Amino acid sequence: QMQDYLGLGKGCRMNTPGTSSGNWQWRMLSGEASKKLAKSIHETTRIYGRL
Repeated sequence: QMQDYLGLGKGCRMNTPGTSSGNWQWRMLSGEASKKLAKSIHETTRIYGRL
């Protein structure tokens, strides 16, 4: 998940298994990922045919 790439803690979880509320609240801010990280993710998705 993007939170893992960014090194964010559990406070930025996308959802908590077993709960029905408060999920899907986290949003990535514009510019939060560096260009280096974006290139790395792009290369990984290219290698595995996910573009």
